Amino acid sequence: MEDNEEILADYPRLEREDILQALRYAAWRSEESEVRSSGGCNC
Repeated sequence: MEDNEEILADYPRLEREDILQALRYAAWRSEESEVRSSGGCNC
């Protein structure tokens, strides 16, 4: 896994705060629950 410095070197337009915000968003999304249907409805 890459660390922040490697990511910033590979993507010079990004800033450290961009990475932190992406991680916060991913953490927030992982807390949401999704309800998936196992039925055959193609609605």
